[in-house]
Amino acid sequence: MSPVSAIAQTPDTTANDSEALSAMPGVAWVVGNRGAIGMTITDPDAHKRLRRDELSASTAFGLDPSNCAVGVVASRLIKRNDGLFEANQLGTAAHAVLEYLFGLDKPLRTEAEAVATVRRLHTDQEFALRFVDKGLSDQIAALEDDELARWYAEVDRRALGLWGIEDPTAVNVHSTEMAFGKRFDRVVKIGRVPFVGFIDRVDKIIDPATGETTGYVVKDYKAGKVKHADRYGDDYGDQIRIYKVAVREAEGIDPEGGSLLFIAYGVEREVETDEESVAITIARFERAWDRMHELADANYYPAKDGPLCGWCPLVNSCPSAAKNGRKDLSDTEKVSGKRVVVEGKPKQGIPAVDLGIPIVGAPHVFEAAAEEVQQAEPAIAPVAVDAAHRSVEPNKENNMTATATATVRVKEGMNRSETHVETSLNGNSFAAIAAFDFTERAVSELAKAGQAVTPAAVKGLAHTYAIIVQTIQAELANSQSYSEGINCRIRSALATSIDTIPAPWQQPLEQWNAWAESVTKRTRAISNVALALVTLGSEIPASPWAALSTEGQTAA
Repeated sequence: MSPVSAIAQTPDTTANDSEALSAMPGVAWVVGNRGAIGMTITDPDAHKRLRRDELSASTAFGLDPSNCAVGVVASRLIKRNDGLFEANQLGTAAHAVLEYLFGLDKPLRTEAEAVATVRRLHTDQEFALRFVDKGLSDQIAALEDDELARWYAEVDRRALGLWGIEDPTAVNVHSTEMAFGKRFDRVVKIGRVPFVGFIDRVDKIIDPATGETTGYVVKDYKAGKVKHADRYGDDYGDQIRIYKVAVREAEGIDPEGGSLLFIAYGVEREVETDEESVAITIARFERAWDRMHELADANYYPAKDGPLCGWCPLVNSCPSAAKNGRKDLSDTEKVSGKRVVVEGKPKQGIPAVDLGIPIVGAPHVFEAAAEEVQQAEPAIAPVAVDAAHRSVEPNKENNMTATATATVRVKEGMNRSETHVETSLNGNSFAAIAAFDFTERAVSELAKAGQAVTPAAVKGLAHTYAIIVQTIQAELANSQSYSEGINCRIRSALATSIDTIPAPWQQPLEQWNAWAESVTKRTRAISNVALALVTLGSEIPASPWAALSTEGQTAA
């Protein structure tokens, strides 16, 4: 029996058919015997909406295990009805102004034109509908007198803040609102995940001497507060890095970098887009994709208590919020370190009686997840829900999932060169990237060769890769640190060697000894040739291709 049908058949004497009046029908709170709290979907149609076939950067951040999974359900199933002066609505209007502005010729991108465009959003609804949806356009058109003056001032402040960052008349635009996704006929993948989204701007870097385009940069507008990476992650930075990869995949150009333009504050934040940073982001995006499907497979979305609960529309109904004393804070602002109610600001929390979400006990299909959620993200096992999204069937002989248990404490650090944060492994470190690189490659090679993916086999192969890299790194740099750049370069050389020298699967130790020696030699040779090339610089001997000719090969 699937979780959907299990819940549908679970008697609930307290609900009193309240779902018939619910603002969020088709869901139920699940409270486990050990105190774990989550949400399940009782309506199959609603359940289908939670499994997307493309993933955006913002949705990926919501799926991070550090966030509440119930919020994923709320954002998908509750229709937003934001007021015109909500931050997101004001930001949308300012964004519309800038989108129009950067479609104009350079000399026309003036502050006066921006101000006039803000007014035009109110007076010309046909124009407004080119940039905002009808709901917002109708609200803007209906403004009058003091409310209209206030709205003008708020949008002006956000849009004109851009001039504190850059001179729009000097920007060389490659594209605005570059769209990705199936409905836009521009399909790309970030790692193995189909991506959907819009990029505010991609700019060209022009050589002033020649007038030629020498590179590209990604720009994204943010109308809210300035935000940097913190201990919870870097969703804004990840967004830029995802955009960089999307442009590269779709356009065949690789942006040199990217930045966030906090237009309301006149601040630009440049984002790291180096190889390692992008690799971390892609891995995080793939984990979000997997988690989305795992949650949908189990039909269990664990609640997670945190400081943002006060701004969740479900705070008045959520058993976790009630358990932890969380209240609706959406009508407050912090003044001198204390939260005070802002007169006239509406609450965003939906009354529990209006939501009408029933509470049920946890059926057996949720017990494993309910026990795990007390510690962290639930260990969700697939159940009888359509899993056609899987591109590869799991190896039935694989017992790693059942037996492998994490024994290392991990924290997210900001400095990737530091392997540890206090006494815990820095999950953001170069060392962690290297270790995962070895281990993931080991699993991939075993599965590709049809071998059993067991803990012993994965460990043996991952350790083999590590020893080869460490051996060559010690020869070249007198070091074996995973945090050094040369380690990454040698790992890349190792990957080429693995791809070109078949492993002796199901062969005796003698064959494996010979294979390890051959892979080491080839990886060393690749590294030596590459480093010698760096040393040569522009002093490369004439006609190097002669070595590839029959004469050159005979001479060699």
